Parts: sequence; structure tokens; C-alpha cells
Amino acid sequence: MRLTAATQISREPGEPNSPAPEDSKLAVLLRKAQWLLDDAAYYLPQGTYDQRERDALASTLDQLAGLIREQPSARKAAPEQTQSQSPR
Repeated sequence: MRLTAATQISREPGEPNSPAPEDSKLAVLLRKAQWLLDDAAYYLPQGTYDQRERDALASTLDQLAGLIREQPSARKAAPEQTQSQSPR
């Protein structure tokens, strides 16, 4: 079964009754994008990836890009561990 059929009943991020924190939404959307990309990689070369599936993939990637841009940066200045070590 292709994931595209299941995506029509899913909720959009930020809809009411969505108790998951932003990190969980990002993780779920990352997994959904992975599945849709897997489908695209398999079906596009066969010529059996229809416009509905392309639209679902594009929409998911747009949503994913928006959530990634909204994420706060992890650390502004991460310590350099590998280059600060002295050679033995």
C-alpha cells in the first residue's frame, strides 16, 4: 500500500486536538517524507507515480521545510572536540 492513500486522513500540523509537541510533529513529518520519498524513488522510474502522489510529496516537503525553519538552533557555539585535542 502506498502511503499517499493514508495521508488524506492525516491532520495538518497545528490543527486543534493535536497534543504532540513540536519535536514530535517534526519527527512524524520526517518519517512521512521518508516514506513518500521511498515511494517516489520506486514508482517514478516505472512511470507509475501519478499527479496526486507528486502533490502529496511536494506538500509534505513544504510542510517539513517550514517546521525545520521554525526549529530553534540546538547550540550556538558547540565546542570543537576533535581539533582541540593535542596529538600523541
